[in-house]
Amino acid sequence: MTADQRPVDIQGYAGIRVTPLILGALLALVGAAALAHVLVTGVRRRRRDLAILAAIGLRPGQLTRVFPGRPGG
Repeated sequence: MTADQRPVDIQGYAGIRVTPLILGALLALVGAAALAHVLVTGVRRRRRDLAILAAIGLRPGQLTRVFPGRPGG
């Protein structure tokens, strides 16, 4: 068998192949948390509007489809 001919600095990088995967997963987790926060905040901000719509007769299925900022809506 032949010995590894790469420089020592390059050989050291072979052990950190998983680091980009961990960073990518962490970034995806932060993005999902930010999206959830935006959705929860939007619903809380519009709680009174949703209550009024429910009072005038929207069913729960219809209320889940109502969201602020929709073009034409």
